[in-house]
Parts: sequence; C-alpha cells; structure tokens
Amino acid sequence: LPCEDQIILLKGCCMEIMSLRAAVRYDLESETLTLNGEMAVTRGQLKNGGLGVVSDAIFDLGMSLSSFNLDDTEVALLQAVLLMSS
Repeated sequence: LPCEDQIILLKGCCMEIMSLRAAVRYDLESETLTLNGEMAVTRGQLKNGGLGVVSDAIFDLGMSLSSFNLDDTEVALLQAVLLMSS
C-alpha cells in the first residue's frame, strides 16, 4: 500500500490496536496490566495517570480476553483484523 493509505489505516484504528495490546497484558490473578514487560499497574493507577474511563474499558477487555489464552500470533491476527476493518 502507498504510504498515505497506510497512514489513513493507522489513524483509523490506532486506539483500538493500542487498547488490544494493553488488554492482552492483563493478569487475572493480580488484576493488573503489565506494561513494558516489567511494571504492573492497577486500574486505579491508570485512571489516576490520566486515562480515566479508558482504563475501565482496557481492564474489562483484558478480563474478557484472558479466558482465551491468546498467543502472539492470535493477537497479531486480531490487530490485522482491526487494521483492515477501519
């Protein structure tokens, strides 16, 4: 795809892909998201960090996705679906 078309696709689904990438890092046992591979944050910490109601959506999505035990390939395919459906 031409660069302009790629930019349009990314702008259309950037928030959804970022939310999915965060949600798959949800740990059901500790009810935290692991960011940057090492720092676990709670729902409250994300809210206080400026994400507000978006943090609720990310945590709810993470809770729902945790039952699927998705691997990296499946997450990449979901991201591709989001990208192409924008």
